[in-house]
Amino acid sequence: MTKYKNFKFTVGSDDVHEKLAAEIIYESNFIAELTQEDGFENLMIELFYPSNADKSFCKCRLDDFLEVISMAKRKLGKVSGVE
Repeated sequence: MTKYKNFKFTVGSDDVHEKLAAEIIYESNFIAELTQEDGFENLMIELFYPSNADKSFCKCRLDDFLEVISMAKRKLGKVSGVE
């Protein structure tokens, strides 16, 4: 059994993006898209409402998003005494 069994992703091209993009699906819901329109070093993540895949609620640099997640995880561990 895989750790990420509820997640799936596809990588491909479409009419909207000039370069390849990745779509991330969680439990059959399209939740995020990674794009590289400004180059691979500037990947963007766009998050979508699971109930409305046509409407995004956040678009930011992937590296920024991952750094904030990492910082929040470290802070949570420190405050919880797990660190």
